[in-house]
Amino acid sequence: TSVGCGNGVVDAGEDCDDGEANSDTQPDACRTDCMFAGCGDGVTDSGEACDDGGESASCDDDCTGVSCGDGNLNEAANEVCDDGNAVDGDGCDSNCTPTGCGNGIITGSEFCDDVPYSSP
Repeated sequence: TSVGCGNGVVDAGEDCDDGEANSDTQPDACRTDCMFAGCGDGVTDSGEACDDGGESASCDDDCTGVSCGDGNLNEAANEVCDDGNAVDGDGCDSNCTPTGCGNGIITGSEFCDDVPYSSP
């Protein structure tokens, strides 16, 4: 058997080798490049919505898509807080900003709440 990915033997530089270097016919923990499949490796594997190798503006570090209220704080997506719900006025509002004046959501005794001006 020659040395290399797909020979069924874990050689130097390989995490795993299940003998399937040229096909991914069965979803498993060993990818066709002989590296372990897993969240954070930069490859979207089976069961992952995305995988950017960490958090990004479109992907949480648990390989799910960014969603305010999912309980996963993602600063790359401009979330300042994320308490796992979409309830306004509980400390972290439904737009993932802290409850209070200037976050664009009217809560408590606020009469209005404009989003602060930001220059282009």
